[in-house]
Amino acid sequence: MSPNGRTGTTILPFSPGVDPVGAFQQRLAQLPDERPALLVIDQLEELLTLSGREERDAFLTTVGDALRRDSRLWMVATLHTTFRRHFPDIVRDIADTFRAEPPATRSSTSCYDRLVARNARLKRRNRGLTALLTLAAVRIQQVTQDNRRLTQELESSTGITHIASLGRRRT
Repeated sequence: MSPNGRTGTTILPFSPGVDPVGAFQQRLAQLPDERPALLVIDQLEELLTLSGREERDAFLTTVGDALRRDSRLWMVATLHTTFRRHFPDIVRDIADTFRAEPPATRSSTSCYDRLVARNARLKRRNRGLTALLTLAAVRIQQVTQDNRRLTQELESSTGITHIASLGRRRT
């Protein structure tokens, strides 16, 4: 907790971790009387990576209630750059969640449900890619064996022995 000398605003940083509601409530307990406070949620992606749906919904509800109840309270959240770059749809969903009502009162599909559906699609796609990767590895092994066999046949048919370069060993 660090007060800003110019504005008198207290800055309260925290990360959601595995217990986002607990971390948030712990910081709320440190709010000074009468002074504005800025809650800085660092690594908001933990809300998706370390928490389950119930914890996430409870966190969003708790944050929304606190922001509506206390006009001194402001909030800023950060996401890791690679998370934002690789998952722009999820980031957009998080931003919409913080701008909208808490998930418990919304009728549309939650961010978590969209994430679960997206993960299911990615898993199906990855199963197909894993099979293709296995076939490619087998084919590379076959080509390598064919190359060795053909090199040996060439050397034996021409009577010329290949001398490997010094830095490279033949197996």
